[in-house]
Amino acid sequence: MTSQNCRPAPSIRARLLDDFVEDWFLQRFGDGMIYATVYDPGNGIPERIAEIEAARERLRADREAGLYDAPYDATWFRDGYGAIGGQLAALHEEPRRVAGMVRRPDRRDGCLPLASHP
Repeated sequence: MTSQNCRPAPSIRARLLDDFVEDWFLQRFGDGMIYATVYDPGNGIPERIAEIEAARERLRADREAGLYDAPYDATWFRDGYGAIGGQLAALHEEPRRVAGMVRRPDRRDGCLPLASHP
């Protein structure tokens, strides 16, 4: 028995089924966010603090070695050393974000076919 002589032709109504399944899924589970795992390089605060502290230690060692004994050098040293202290204080107040892998919302439409998502 074949269906080639059936009139009217059988219909699967796939579009209606897709709409029904989509409505059922969204009612039951709701919209979902698609996430991507990406590398976040962080904001580099700990590295910048280490660099500035090393510069401050070098400046302090140079001062102790007698490089800034002249009156105008002493003024420059105090100004520079104070500026470095201000930079360090500001960096210590900033929130730190370490480098690593993070999950972020993918900005693409969640209704795209799965094959188009990573």
